[in-house]
Order: sequence, then structure tokens, then C-alpha cells
Amino acid sequence: QIQSIALDASSRTSQALLRVLCSRWFAIDPRFVNMPPDLSRMLAQCDAALVIGDNALFTDYQALGLEKTDLGEEWIGMTGLPFVYAFWSGRPGAVGPDAVLALQEARDRGLGATAAIGRQAFPDSPEKAARADRYLREDVRYALGEPEVQGLRRFYELAAEVGVVPAAAVPKFY
Repeated sequence: QIQSIALDASSRTSQALLRVLCSRWFAIDPRFVNMPPDLSRMLAQCDAALVIGDNALFTDYQALGLEKTDLGEEWIGMTGLPFVYAFWSGRPGAVGPDAVLALQEARDRGLGATAAIGRQAFPDSPEKAARADRYLREDVRYALGEPEVQGLRRFYELAAEVGVVPAAAVPKFY
């Protein structure tokens, strides 16, 4: 029944995932409309909306009478593989061992401070701070294992097949 989907312009990765899922999993070919992430405006103009970040995390969909679909869960249902929304990368020789170590240390410090990060992001809302803490601890993965690499490769293949990217990139890990 979905003929149009408003796309949160904040994430090209989520947009690409949605396009792959629409083509290969949901078997629909909607019109996609890039819009600022304002859910009420998005749904005033389109049948469905892609929202990410705080808009997705903190919107009370049930109170609004909306149905929520988690694209990551749909990806797992379609492929059996995890979805990688983002990762740090660099050209060979551009990112040395010191930079990698610094990124790993920053990750580890951040993982030890998720509650403080939640409180800093939402100082006036203990509920949102606690939800942000849980999200950072439980929902985000901070390392690429073999299943994540396989999921990433499969996404590149499908994105190329449906025309989201011109050709499937082959990521290399050193």
C-alpha cells in the first residue's frame, strides 16, 4: 500500500538500506522524497517516513498511531546477517597504527562512559538519558567480526544490483 516514502536526508546509508529492502524484501517500488527529519511534515506528504537517530529512538509511535519497522531487523530477516550502518575507514597508508590505536582507545573510553554521555545529551530527561545509555551499550556494536564483514559485502552487492551504487565495492580489511 506504500506509494511514497519520505527520506530523512541525514543518512545516506539508511536511505540505501531502505531502497534495497523495498526492492528485494518488501517487493515495492515507492517514490522516494528527501526531506528534513520532521516526522509530521514527512507523513503529511508521504505514506511512510524513514527517520533515524533521536527521532527514531524517542518517538512514541504507538501514541501517534503509527507502525514502526526496524530496517536492521528486516535486513537480518532477509539475509541472516547483521547490518553495518557506519565504520571508520581510511586509504591504505593514510591511517597508521597510531591513529587506529587512538580510535580504539576513544571507543573504549566512550563505552565506559555511556551513562555519562546519555546524561550530557539529555540533561533534562532522565528517561531519555537512560534510553541513550542502553542504546549505546546494547544496540551499537563497536567491532567488525566476520558476520559484520559478510553483511557489509552482501549489502554492497545488493545495493549495486538495485542501482543504489554503480558497482559493488569490495571492502578490504588489513
